[in-house]
Amino acid sequence: MIDSLIPEPHTPFKEISRRALTYRVKRLGLDVSDEEVRDLIRQWKELQPYPDVDAALSDLGEEYTLVGLSNGDPDMLAAVRPNFKTDLDGVISVAEAGAYKPHRASYDLCCERFDVAPHEVMFVTAHTFDLVGAKAVGMRGAFLNRHANPFGGWPYQPDVVVDDTGQLTEELL
Repeated sequence: MIDSLIPEPHTPFKEISRRALTYRVKRLGLDVSDEEVRDLIRQWKELQPYPDVDAALSDLGEEYTLVGLSNGDPDMLAAVRPNFKTDLDGVISVAEAGAYKPHRASYDLCCERFDVAPHEVMFVTAHTFDLVGAKAVGMRGAFLNRHANPFGGWPYQPDVVVDDTGQLTEELL
């Protein structure tokens, strides 16, 4: 988020992740090499969806345009995309906008790319900061709360709160 506020070129997600993880392990007093940190970050490309995701995406895709808007780098998104069975109508990396969510540039890019107004978008996420940003630009929002986390007292609250993507499908279809 800091990267989006300073007038410098966009820093790749892998580098932001490396900096953050290095900071955290040092803060914890752990002796972890830079190569170990980089190895861990490379695991982003191996991520698998939750078991309920593909069925929900398939069902939702019959009624809605499905777009992934991610803070991940384009190469990371391309690498993980085959792990999903359901095709999306689009995948956008915020690198194209030059700003990480919750900066409005990433949400605006999504709307521009698909020629929709913000109020026509149902932004679904498991992250509070993502949803607060989406709601602030006028999108509707669904909070996918698999781990019963509090959303917080933000002025921008979710329109829908669900425990999993099956429940999301029930709410939206």
